Amino acid sequence: SGHTITVLPVPSSFQGKRWLPAQSLTIEAVLNRPDTPLVVGDPINRVVTLKGTGVTAALLPELNFDDTNLARLYIDQPVVEELASNQGLAAESVVTIGIVPTTAGTLALPEIEVYWWNTEDLRQEVAVLPGVNLAIGAAPLATPTLSPPSATLPRKDDNAEILMLRQQLQWALWAAV
Repeated sequence: SGHTITVLPVPSSFQGKRWLPAQSLTIEAVLNRPDTPLVVGDPINRVVTLKGTGVTAALLPELNFDDTNLARLYIDQPVVEELASNQGLAAESVVTIGIVPTTAGTLALPEIEVYWWNTEDLRQEVAVLPGVNLAIGAAPLATPTLSPPSATLPRKDDNAEILMLRQQLQWALWAAV
């Protein structure tokens, strides 16, 4: 009455860092950003969802998000759920990355690859989240407060006129003596 289970080894051709057998696997992202052109300091959220069928939540890998010198990244803990579906077990991991650009230029969010083993077709596959390039403008400068022009300081031209008047006055006095 015993059952025999055949456990296959991880195929030597598998390239992923972490063994991930599944019936299907998808990765997608939503970018929440201001409607206006992006500038330094604008907060952006990238919500990345990794979904697998025929896989437990424990097997879903934690995704790596590379640091960049053009922005600060704030990575939340992934929210992982396991769901029972008609196809069997399914799992989903959702991670939110807060991005605050610190420098003007092109902010490149690199593509993310997740290698997985297709248990239906018995072959390695890779789920790819395409990279995104965001144009970041310089932050608008605060409008400087204009100080009113000072009326008390004579301009240079005025000084020259005063000097000429003085000289004329002195000549007139000298001539009168």
